[in-house]
Amino acid sequence: MKKIAIFLIITTMTLVSKAQTTDPLNSNYLINQGVSPRVLDFAANSSLQDGSMKEDVSVTVRSNGKKEIFQLHSIYDPSYEFGLDIRFVVEQENTSKKDAKKLSEAIKNLHHFSRLVEQYLYDESTLKTVKDENGEVVLEFFYRNVAVDPSMKHIKRLKGYVHFKDGILDYVELVNVKPLKGGMDNFSRKAYFERPIDGSGYIVTHVIESYDMKEKGGTVKVEVESFTKEFSNLDGNVVYSNDSHTQIIKNPDTLSVKLGGPLPLMGKPATKFGYRLPRPVGINAMLHLQEQEMQFTGLSIGVNGGEMIDLSDVFLMEDSKLRENTMAYKAKADVWVLPFLNINGMVGRAENSVDGDLVLTDDIKALLEILQIDAPEAININTDVSANLYSAGLTLAGGLSDFNFTLNGQYILAHTPEVNVTTNVMTVTAMAGYMLPFGMNVMAGTQGQFYESGMGGSIDLGDGNNLDFMVDFEPKRWNFFGGVYKGFAKHWELSVQVGIGPRSSITTMLGYRF
Repeated sequence: MKKIAIFLIITTMTLVSKAQTTDPLNSNYLINQGVSPRVLDFAANSSLQDGSMKEDVSVTVRSNGKKEIFQLHSIYDPSYEFGLDIRFVVEQENTSKKDAKKLSEAIKNLHHFSRLVEQYLYDESTLKTVKDENGEVVLEFFYRNVAVDPSMKHIKRLKGYVHFKDGILDYVELVNVKPLKGGMDNFSRKAYFERPIDGSGYIVTHVIESYDMKEKGGTVKVEVESFTKEFSNLDGNVVYSNDSHTQIIKNPDTLSVKLGGPLPLMGKPATKFGYRLPRPVGINAMLHLQEQEMQFTGLSIGVNGGEMIDLSDVFLMEDSKLRENTMAYKAKADVWVLPFLNINGMVGRAENSVDGDLVLTDDIKALLEILQIDAPEAININTDVSANLYSAGLTLAGGLSDFNFTLNGQYILAHTPEVNVTTNVMTVTAMAGYMLPFGMNVMAGTQGQFYESGMGGSIDLGDGNNLDFMVDFEPKRWNFFGGVYKGFAKHWELSVQVGIGPRSSITTMLGYRF
């Protein structure tokens, strides 16, 4: 019995060891078979391949017992000089203006993704062999949880299976393991691969994709099937062609997206590289509310341009404060002259309410009491003044993935007719932002305001006499700045920014870009 037991144990261990699959040492099965792991990227989106291609695409939509079929030709050519890399050829009679706009947006998204997406999206640590029998090998993998274009974020919820037959890559299958955003579920995508003419490498030749979309009226089933008709390498040489599946479009209309107009300068190459640029010209209406407290540091007065008398010793300057409330209405125009440089001009009007107290020193109060004059604790200053605003500025901007950064400088002239005072103001705003998946940009940073700490002017006393004055105060330089920005309806934009700290403010902006 003991010998039989030992025999069974040995036999079982031998069978188990034969059933197990050992991945190549210090490598993986893909590399060991001469297959680049980039094929897993190509399975998610065939436009990531190195080269150009022409595809026949068929879209079938089933909803409420109805079936609609939409066919088009897709042309992917990074060497195309007159527009984005992707063009669609559609049946003119069956394509409405609304459909054409949707397809144009799809072109923009696909172009942006194919140009700027990070390579090697798969997570190598998840790659493992799940089947190895009768010449068929199946590998399982997941994609990395990295920042990708919003149009491809669903790949983080997909599981992939790589199928080999007799050591040759056959197809990659993707299925969702969690419900996808936007009501999408039951996602399945199969990308079939073949070798090019010279037998080196692999290209995507056939894709079948299906998913369900949950809508108010029920579930919509979508099937997308594409066949690669022609594939050329980076040198422009045709390395694959297949005419076995030919779609005939009787009245073709080619949809393409241009690289842009004359502005911004260098905008066309930036767009070709995949960067999304805002419309170059904008007009904006702005409302700015601000409140700040300033401390007096000096006060001088004079008459008719004569010698100024310093009254700083009359008041306790450290206890004398001034609170200013401002409401400003502004109209701004701006233009992107370079992809990273925006210049603007602005005019507006500010309504200022000033309220403060000049606190008398004890010596002055004692002197007034000797003179039998009622001595107040402080002299209240309460006045409303208006200012005409004129401004020019520039903004430097850049971005990386969903993150963006801006640095704005603004020079402002504020002229107050009531006291004949012109104030020079310089603001500097540095912001970092993050673009949320639904297109809202959340920003945070800081703003500094730099202006003359002395303000002088003259007040007409009548009969040809003027009271000259000079007020010195300590301004509040920096405060926290944050806000949100959202573009909508293609041309419109809305922004709300809030300042918190020694100087509080809120700025709203509604703009139109063209």
